[in-house]
Amino acid sequence: KAKELLDKIVYHKRYKAFQKWLTTQNLQSYAQYQQDLFAQYFFRGKRDLFFVDIGANDGISLSNTYLLENANWGGGAHRSR
Repeated sequence: KAKELLDKIVYHKRYKAFQKWLTTQNLQSYAQYQQDLFAQYFFRGKRDLFFVDIGANDGISLSNTYLLENANWGGGAHRSR
């Protein structure tokens, strides 16, 4: 039970740090739950990043990778038929 509580505290601190970072950015999220912005936050300062998007919709709406593509990440999207 103590580990569960500790995990929640650590998660909460990381989430608060992410939220604080968001206030300093001028980015629009295209993803449903800001997954694209979280990837930008999590990998900030890293170089030569790459993504793979399997099952992409139209490539923009509800896209987890459109923002990354425009931020010069390498990668590609596969749209299922």
